[in-house]
Amino acid sequence: MGKDGAPRSKKRSAKWKIARLLLLGLAISAVVFAAYAKQPKIIKQLDRSVYDMLLRGTAGGTAEKSLVIVDIDEPSLDKYGQWPWPRYILAKMIKQLTDYGVSAIGVDILMAESDRTSPDLLVERFKEDLNLDVTFDGIPVDLVNYDEYLTGVLKNSPVVTGFYVQTLKDGETPALPSELPKGPSIIPRATNEKAAEIAIPYDFYMAKAKTVTMPLKLFSDAVPIGFTNAEPDPDGIVRGVPLIIKVGNKVYPSLALAAFMKAKGIKNILPVVDSIGLHSILLSKDYNLPVNINGVFTVPFRGPRGMYTYYSAAGVLDGQYDAADFKNKIVFIGSTSVGLLDIRSTPFDQAYPGVEVHLAVLDAIMSNRTISRTPFYAHTVQAFAIFFAGIICALAFGLAKPSIYVPSGLVLIGSAIAASLWVFSNGVYISPAYVVLTIVVQAIVFLSLRFWQE
Repeated sequence: MGKDGAPRSKKRSAKWKIARLLLLGLAISAVVFAAYAKQPKIIKQLDRSVYDMLLRGTAGGTAEKSLVIVDIDEPSLDKYGQWPWPRYILAKMIKQLTDYGVSAIGVDILMAESDRTSPDLLVERFKEDLNLDVTFDGIPVDLVNYDEYLTGVLKNSPVVTGFYVQTLKDGETPALPSELPKGPSIIPRATNEKAAEIAIPYDFYMAKAKTVTMPLKLFSDAVPIGFTNAEPDPDGIVRGVPLIIKVGNKVYPSLALAAFMKAKGIKNILPVVDSIGLHSILLSKDYNLPVNINGVFTVPFRGPRGMYTYYSAAGVLDGQYDAADFKNKIVFIGSTSVGLLDIRSTPFDQAYPGVEVHLAVLDAIMSNRTISRTPFYAHTVQAFAIFFAGIICALAFGLAKPSIYVPSGLVLIGSAIAASLWVFSNGVYISPAYVVLTIVVQAIVFLSLRFWQE
């Protein structure tokens, strides 16, 4: 007999029962953690769905008022003709916005070919195609070539223009131009001295270009450029946008980041690295943007399309708006016309205008609404949560009365989701999916065992 009068055999039996429960609970947790570490496709998709639910549960608020869109909409096309417009029209619009006092203009239009409506090119085409010698009288010298005219306007405007990148996949060989436009200065940094000693080069994991479609050299020599890519996840939904991409031996920013740098007068990009790769993009003491090791920035969309103010391109060209509508604002020129609309899928909207993706990135940067998806400590927190849940569930489902199985399971699941929501609202994504999966699997296993024992 023990000191308390209980038979020693019963005490040993109770201790052995608890030990078996804990061992089984830890074993199940180990399996879930292995799935977390391995990340099979089904687990990745579950994680994406959970992220979408957390984003929808915490999104909202007022979008940045300093971000607006000039829309090449249907009324604009009806008035100024089918797309593409002669580039003197685009030049007129950019000049008007510059006169309004905007801080930056992002041109979300790929201008990779010469304007075939330019008078000097028309003269050449008439001669080549019809053997006709045609002249145009009364045209000012600076309007003989619309691309050169636009270039002159660009040089005196706070414009950034876009280019497109096809990213390089494993085993592929890049096919890039021999001469690339000038990019911003890149100054790598480490999170600390220890990281500096062991850090992987910042561009090791970064997306790299296989091919690029650049704007005309006239334009890329005149203004900064930024890539327009917004690569979706495997399920077709855009949740993040790369902020920097390596093209040959140069690194370029996204169009949104380039526009922000133009507006704020920032000349340098400082990629911050730690022991596992890219950590963040430092622009100034006020703007340190968390990215994953590939340089992808998680976009905390505020909601579906229409979160930002639109102005008609025709209205800008006709001078219908006040300068106060645009002064000190970052303006993106894009289109919602059915034939021109660049459609994306986001966690909120299956038909989200591509131009609004750029503004959602800018909105997050300017309002300091960033989400860090894979900070180093998140893996430690995730492991602790999985094994802690395993121990609690093993005791709850292994020892408690059947009447509290469901309530205790729901409390545990609710606690995991509430904790994840709180962390998410503070800018860090730690998925509750793995803890919930641990709880569900534990419940199924332990309930099955207890029914079998009965």
